[in-house]
Amino acid sequence: KVEGELQVSGRSQIVARGVKEWFLDETSAPQVQEKKAAKLYINIADNEESTLSSVLSVLKAYPGMIPVFLKYQGQAMKCQVRVQNTEAMFSELAGIVGEENYKLV
Repeated sequence: KVEGELQVSGRSQIVARGVKEWFLDETSAPQVQEKKAAKLYINIADNEESTLSSVLSVLKAYPGMIPVFLKYQGQAMKCQVRVQNTEAMFSELAGIVGEENYKLV
């Protein structure tokens, strides 16, 4: 969401005063949230490639600004995908890795 004004003087331009991240809640009603320095940590405890693939598919379905860190086969790595904080995503992750294997900090 961009806050600002439209200036028209020969040539129109938009002057932005602020930028905020825009999220939709579970009921699809607009909701504005301030950016928070959050990180999502996910542990792929079973070390299966199919589990990793399923987790990545879920993460890609919820693009956002929160960085994701994965622990897979004993190695911690930063994921290239960033996500948004939604109950739907966490529900899907819980079904794949279990609630004890992810944490939003």
